[in-house]
Amino acid sequence: MIISLAAKNFDPDGVAQLNVPVSGLQISPQERRASKTKTLDGGVAIVDFGYYDADSNIEITLEDWTEEQERTVYHLVRNYPLIYASMPAGFFDVVPQSVEVLSGRLRLKLSVKEKIQ
Repeated sequence: MIISLAAKNFDPDGVAQLNVPVSGLQISPQERRASKTKTLDGGVAIVDFGYYDADSNIEITLEDWTEEQERTVYHLVRNYPLIYASMPAGFFDVVPQSVEVLSGRLRLKLSVKEKIQ
């Protein structure tokens, strides 16, 4: 699958298209913002604030990438607090948390601010 990353402002060095295998994309479990508290009468009080995309984290792992893609991803992580990420799951405003190359794999971690579409 193709995942596109882009700086929010024009930057000729701030756009990357990554060909990511399905196993190379992980989106954190999607949970509701809910809590359960025991009450004195033996019951429970449940507060449910719903689901928010902002609670998600995305991890992209590449086993095959170009030097240009690596340079661009590092550039985005170092220079931008927020970038756009487009993937089959949607179009997101994300914080590029970290990037690293370990054991022949490039791993990029993104924290979702909001799902735009």
